[in-house]
Amino acid sequence: MKNIKIKIFAAIIVAVLAAAAVYYFKGEPANNYFSDLKQLGQKFSGSTAPAAESIEVEPRYKNDQYGFSFGQPDGFNVSDFDEGDGKIILVKKAASDNGFQIYITPFDEPGPITKERILKDIPDMAISNEKEISVGGERALSFTSQDDLGGETREIWIIHGGYLYQIKGYKNFEKELLEILKTWKFQ
Repeated sequence: MKNIKIKIFAAIIVAVLAAAAVYYFKGEPANNYFSDLKQLGQKFSGSTAPAAESIEVEPRYKNDQYGFSFGQPDGFNVSDFDEGDGKIILVKKAASDNGFQIYITPFDEPGPITKERILKDIPDMAISNEKEISVGGERALSFTSQDDLGGETREIWIIHGGYLYQIKGYKNFEKELLEILKTWKFQ
């Protein structure tokens, strides 16, 4: 009886956290673009990305589990929760809809990620205005896309240390997101 109560309590907690993530991103399922990406089998090649100029922002958000940090601007709150075999990190400005999410999942292929690689696994994903950028010294793919409600998003996907990092924010927050990513460091 005690085990059943614990399982029910754990299920409720997971459901509340998932609902919070969906609500935060205006009804968008938190992992709708992230299905089965660790099953991908194609190797990547490409040119080197230009290095982004780094700016320092204090305080820094630091994630010891995945070995990265970034400048956390004043007024932004960071929360995270497990999602399947990955993690979702929500970065949101207090009292506004501005912010972004980071979805991290194990990934057994070398980088960098390419548009063709994403479309191999998610053929109906809208990807436009793609370009290669540098985030934390790694080559990353930056592009615009659409959420399930038709909202335009800016996405940055990075492969580092056996993980795929999928960073996503609404287009109206693009400039701020790219400035924050200039402070990103892998340890």
